Amino acid sequence: MIIFGNESHGQNPVRKTLLMVFVLMLIIISLACNMTPQQIQKGAGLLTDDFTGADGGWSVWSKTGESAVSVIDGKLTMILQQPNTDIITTNDISHPDLQISVNAQLEHGSRDNLIGLVCRFQNDKNYYGFVISSDGYFGVIRKYQGETKLLNSSQMEFSETINQGNIENDLEAICAGESLVFSINAVEVASVNDGNLEFGGNGLLIGSFDTPNDLVVSFDDFKLTAR
Repeated sequence: MIIFGNESHGQNPVRKTLLMVFVLMLIIISLACNMTPQQIQKGAGLLTDDFTGADGGWSVWSKTGESAVSVIDGKLTMILQQPNTDIITTNDISHPDLQISVNAQLEHGSRDNLIGLVCRFQNDKNYYGFVISSDGYFGVIRKYQGETKLLNSSQMEFSETINQGNIENDLEAICAGESLVFSINAVEVASVNDGNLEFGGNGLLIGSFDTPNDLVVSFDDFKLTAR
């Protein structure tokens, strides 16, 4: 009979072998757990942000004379001074199938603009955008390998459901599989299918055309839900 307690360290090869096997098993179990993908149930809330507390992992910056993204007075504020430019800010959550909603409001600048939501953002050359303009138009866009295509129509469509000017609009986008659905102020305005982009981050977008007039847009009550 071998009594492990009476053996000196390094003298018992059986004990040493058993310990090595035990440690190896623990390492394998740990790796297996870490490799198992986290299952997120449909309808699970991933992020709710009213921009009054922590920053939620949003990308913020300031480029003098060009653009800025910052949390100001309880809202995420995006500023754009360059013509014919889009800027996007994303949070730190990446999930392929999402429902995104936000309240958006033009604070200053041209009504000829773009304001919206972004899903499956991989970089500035690959993402889906759900956008409105403050003069009443909307579109679902795909930017893929640097080329922009409007998916819901040949051109931006006018909708009376959009509050024009400096009035707040509630925007909602669903990216689930190949289905892309856009709703404005609780009215579904577009539903299209596209399978070019399957994963990526999410966020908010503003864009300018020829005359931005110091475009300033604020966002509030951002919500992110798994689909």
